[in-house]
Amino acid sequence: MKKSRFKVNRRRANQVFGALLEALDRNQFPYNFAEVPHLDSNFPNNVEFGGVEEAIFLFVVCFWMRGGIKSIAAFKALAKVHEERKELFCPAFIADHPEPNSLASDISDLLRACGLSYRSSATSPTSAPREWIEDLTKLHRFWQSDPRNLLLDATSIEEVYDRMLIRRTASGKFDANNCNGLLGFREKMVSMIVFFWADRGLLEQASFPVPVDFHVLRLAVACELVVLPEDWDGYESDWKQLADVVRTLTQSYCTKTGQSWLRLCDALWLLSGNVCHRHPDNTSIVGKYEARRTKIDPINFSWNSRWSQIYLNTCARCPAERWCVHAVPSAYYYRRGQLHIRGPRTKPPSGTFLPGF
Repeated sequence: MKKSRFKVNRRRANQVFGALLEALDRNQFPYNFAEVPHLDSNFPNNVEFGGVEEAIFLFVVCFWMRGGIKSIAAFKALAKVHEERKELFCPAFIADHPEPNSLASDISDLLRACGLSYRSSATSPTSAPREWIEDLTKLHRFWQSDPRNLLLDATSIEEVYDRMLIRRTASGKFDANNCNGLLGFREKMVSMIVFFWADRGLLEQASFPVPVDFHVLRLAVACELVVLPEDWDGYESDWKQLADVVRTLTQSYCTKTGQSWLRLCDALWLLSGNVCHRHPDNTSIVGKYEARRTKIDPINFSWNSRWSQIYLNTCARCPAERWCVHAVPSAYYYRRGQLHIRGPRTKPPSGTFLPGF
């Protein structure tokens, strides 16, 4: 068996996960204000809850769950699309449309009109309108127009991945004639859609890996739940391996402790995006986009009363603060595709706090 490149600190993971879940159960910071995006208020006012309409809306939302946009923003914009053109969320309507290219343009225009320009191109083969058409067509052809059927009788996570992860032909094109494989779907999106369905009561799922995105990876690295190898460069081949390790770690924790994977998902997902980005060590000045050559610099700051106040309102109240040792800025991930440790996470020195603290 090949030795893992990563050193997993299971004891620390148990401590961190336990502390986060305790804070979540007690409705303590940051869970006293942070909200998941899949609340009733963020759904279309013309969707029928509790069945296939809700399941399909969540399925379409997942085309935007690969990062680069706030989840709530995607929910609210797609709710407007649903309210304008509900038939676009019907797999039979999509599959039977005589002009897919025209349909892609219609979806693209409507997305932009509803404030969702991100990934809205009608021409790119990897854009959301193309995924929308290809995947809903496949749902109609092979899965009785209900995406939850992709999980029917599945006996393992690997079988669910086999059904849902993207498949291509020998020539590299999307395999539209295979019942399995969804355009654009990767492991995180599969976990995310199962999480959405299970958390909304649309299916029963005993155990599944939590969706691992940048925020979960940042927590794992910053708190050294997983220690990175010396040859780490942080680009996709690296962080995909790390994501596999973190998925296994979270599922193992839930299996051994009996904790709900849905609750752990909430605890992990709501932390980093609401707290970690506010630490000055995680703040960046970003230059013009040039892929891996994009210039990213830390901000020039000193621990004055303003920054100390921010620290006191965020990191100092974080349930994982005692274990957090690294600064992991998001700019590298979203602009260079790199998970990068900037250095140690610093703290305000004594004497820099505002009066009263």
